[in-house]
Amino acid sequence: MIPEWNPEGLIPPINEQNPAGMDRSPYEVDLLAFIERFAISQDRCQILHGYLSHRSELHRMGMAEGFQWLNGSFAENIELIDQRATYLTSWLHEYNWHRPHASLSYLPPISRIASVNNVVGLHS
Repeated sequence: MIPEWNPEGLIPPINEQNPAGMDRSPYEVDLLAFIERFAISQDRCQILHGYLSHRSELHRMGMAEGFQWLNGSFAENIELIDQRATYLTSWLHEYNWHRPHASLSYLPPISRIASVNNVVGLHS
């Protein structure tokens, strides 16, 4: 069984409830369970389609035994991470361009950069 993503958006390498247990990465799972677990968005379904095409080609060439290691976007809750990145980008913009800072006479931090001071007045 593949565990759920942790709060950081990652599949944990160990069972966080029982770190000394044998329930750890790599998680052995059959192809159907893998697809059921990760076919949760249109983008992931497209990736899975490519993965299944790849597997089909391997089988066609006679490579029907063995296992595959998978990681990357399947090991990360990329949808959650993308949402965080969007939020962080807007927060950083607000923080640097619009937030008044007491030590800067209530000007935003970006006003300290002389080369952009002519842009600060035009930026909204």
